[in-house]
Amino acid sequence: MTEVELFKAVDRWAAKESERHGTTPGDAKRRILGEEIVKAIRFPLMTEKEFISVVPHCDILTTTEIIDVVKHYNGVLTTPLQFLSARRVNPNTAIYHYHRFKDLPLRAPTDSSWW
Repeated sequence: MTEVELFKAVDRWAAKESERHGTTPGDAKRRILGEEIVKAIRFPLMTEKEFISVVPHCDILTTTEIIDVVKHYNGVLTTPLQFLSARRVNPNTAIYHYHRFKDLPLRAPTDSSWW
């Protein structure tokens, strides 16, 4: 799942929760999501086109936050961006090495053994 897809899903959920509570989505989305969730979305991993076409009209980020991300894309941001920019690591794709036979040499055999 890309970061823009994640954001769209979070936005849809917040809008539905807002409707369920009988509030206007624009006023309540950020409050419903909470700062921890908003800060966990990695806006810098979106392309500038994805960000501009999806994020500003959702009323989740403040105007200042939107401007800071746009400045980040254009290389003119003078302060650190408050959103994470490191990619997520999928634990299902991590590579683990297990050695069942620790006493065997880790080299190809010269004979036609089961190796």
